[in-house]
Amino acid sequence: MRAKGIHVPIAAHVRDISAGGCRVDCRVSLEPKHLLQLELALPASNPIVLTASVVRSSATLAERTYHYGLRFRVESSKREALAAYITRYCRFAHDRYAERRSGGWVDARFPVTIGAPAVPSFGATVIALSSNGIRVASDRVLRQEWLLKIELALPGAEGSRPLTLSGRARPGAKTVRGTYVQDVDFLEPSLKAIGEIERAVAGIRARRSRAAS
Repeated sequence: MRAKGIHVPIAAHVRDISAGGCRVDCRVSLEPKHLLQLELALPASNPIVLTASVVRSSATLAERTYHYGLRFRVESSKREALAAYITRYCRFAHDRYAERRSGGWVDARFPVTIGAPAVPSFGATVIALSSNGIRVASDRVLRQEWLLKIELALPGAEGSRPLTLSGRARPGAKTVRGTYVQDVDFLEPSLKAIGEIERAVAGIRARRSRAAS
């Protein structure tokens, strides 16, 4: 995003978004009512450019991170594009179990390689997949503070290079028959990665539908 009075682009992470505004994290201090311009990336197309202003703020001083609530000033010509962006690329990540019940997750079983700083890579098994994350079964508990490197060899993509993503484990590892089962959130997956995962999810569902019929 770009801010009035600041001459360089500001890297920010969108944490949630709606047609009226969004919540972002960044390392730059901004004033209330600060005027901003946001660019939402689109694959193979020009980004959606929105004007917004700061309506609330807080900070995590230990991490030197500022958290802002932004209100959009959306032109009527961009409202449909913004609604389509949210529908296509955003998920309700605050409730993984609701997402799974609503069909965003699909049961699966394929290998994954997981690594973390100072932790040698190890193999695990994906038992549920979505574009927001995975549920894995492994012989160890994934610590929440680890920044995970995840290499997915997606079903239906045999012969292709594994998809490499970053992630963090969610709390609440469960023990099932001597194996730890835990959810892992993807961190800022690219639109290309989201597309590949969605194709894999659709392929799993299609194969199961054919088998059932």
